[in-house]
This record gives sequence, structure tokens and C-alpha cells, in this order.
Amino acid sequence: MLVLVDEAHRSHTKLLHAALRKALPNAAKIGFTGTPIMTGKAEDTRRIFSGGSGRDFLDVYRMADAEYDRVVVRIRYEGRTGEGRVFDKDGLDRNFEDLIRDRTPEERRELLNRWPTERDVAESAPMIRAKAEDMLEHWVTTVLSGGGFKAQIAAVSRKAAVAYHHALRAARDALMVELAAFRPEKVAGVPLEELARRERYLFQAYQYRALLRRIDFVPVISPGEERKRHEWLHWTDPARQAAYIERFHQAFPTYPPETEWAATTPSTPQHQGRRRRRAPGTTPGRSRGRRDRPPSRTPCIPTAPWPS
Repeated sequence: MLVLVDEAHRSHTKLLHAALRKALPNAAKIGFTGTPIMTGKAEDTRRIFSGGSGRDFLDVYRMADAEYDRVVVRIRYEGRTGEGRVFDKDGLDRNFEDLIRDRTPEERRELLNRWPTERDVAESAPMIRAKAEDMLEHWVTTVLSGGGFKAQIAAVSRKAAVAYHHALRAARDALMVELAAFRPEKVAGVPLEELARRERYLFQAYQYRALLRRIDFVPVISPGEERKRHEWLHWTDPARQAAYIERFHQAFPTYPPETEWAATTPSTPQHQGRRRRRAPGTTPGRSRGRRDRPPSRTPCIPTAPWPS
């Protein structure tokens, strides 16, 4: 009997594989895995599926082979570190001691082990804001300018995913303000590598103003306890998610170059910037033959979301 095992790594180092060996002690077993466990006290994957000491894998298909066969694209990894800082450490310690002064030593130790967690740090607003600004700059200068690809962000939680939505929008809006005052002709002819980092960022982003103005950053999250509080319903609605994912799979549209007035007025409502003549006998602010209604909120430059 031949047993073929897919995802033959962690689940087969404990009870599951022991039950399989007990049920089929004489069966030949072949495991398939893209992430073999090859470190630690024992090389578990090789030990379980190699067929004995000194026996190597039957076949190895490495990432370089997949790239050569064009099964996958080349993966480029760039490490980033998020530097954190605690402000007024002594003050925080004093406040914490005041809060737990009536607790027993055991309760104090439990509280110290409970807070803060790695998730608390990953969900903190200053950390997400700094990461969002860095990711937007990296995407504009490396990914967008290198082929026009979109991007995905894996967040630590639903809360963090929504926070990145707001942080990336804020970073984009701040970038658009800088671009409105930026004059690319002042650095024309200067090699990119000789420009200061911020100047290089603005110079590369300038040509994508029309696109940057229109993109959005869309959380796609599963519903949780927040649904009972009617939170994040827009981001957990299956129909909306399907529409966003479909648009994500589409290429970015090509926009014509923007005029300077458009570049400097990203969100001027259509009803502003012009005055209509009032017909005789009409009241200011009203149109004849129609009831009053609030002014349009549609901006001059459409901001249809193109997830990135």
C-alpha cells in the first residue's frame, strides 16, 4: 500500500502521523511539502519520510527551478525594522504601580505578562502610521515605477487592517499636498541616485499624480465580534469584497496628464468655484421647480477606488 501525504510537515510530527503509522504500519509513505522542517533538534521531515538513515529526498524542486519554469515570479525580499520608543518610561512605571498597588504579587505578575503584547505594539497608531508612510514611498518608487503592479498588505488583525486603510489614505493625501508644490523642472537632468531621498520620492511620484489621486486602500477582512456592534460592515460585506477583489485583478487604467489646476484642487466640489445667475423672482439658494436639496459632494476629480 502506498500513502501519499500532502502538506507533510508540522501535522505529521505529532499525533496524526503516529495514528497513521499505527493504522498502516507496513505502508510506504511519500510526503509532499513546500516547507519541510529542517531545523531544530531533529530534521523531522527528512526523518519521517526519508525511508531511513542516509536516505535523501526522492526529488527536490526548488524555488530557482520554479522561476526557471516560469511557474512563479522572482521573489525579492527587503527587510524592514519598525523602531519603537517608550516615552516617559519612569512616569508609565509609576502610573502602573499606582494601578496595581492593591493587587497580590501573583496578580501583579499576571498583569505584567498580559500587557502589552506584540499585537498591541503592531496595532499602535504611531507604528501603523510610520509603516504606512514607508510602504507608500516604497511602492511608488519601486513597484509602481517598476511595472505598475498593485500590492497587498498582510496585517496582524482586522483592527490593524482598517487602521492601515486610514493611515495609507492619510499618507497619500499628504503626498498629494507636497506634489502640488513640487516643481520637477528644478531637478530635471539630475540622476535619481544623486537626489535626496525625499526629492527622489516626489520626482518619481509626480508622474503618477492622476493615478495616486484615484487609488484607494481597501481592507478585505472576515467578520468577527465587531459585526454585532455594526462596525466595519462595509469591509466585511461579501458583495463589496467580491467587487473589490475583481477590480484588484484588473490593471491600472491610464489617465491623461493633469493640468495644474486639477493637481492643486484635489477635492473641490462641483458646486463650488462657479456662480449661477439668479432668475428674477427666485430665492437665493433655490432652483425653480425643485425642492431644496443638499449640495453635491462629488469632487471635480473622480476618486473611484482602485484597490492597491
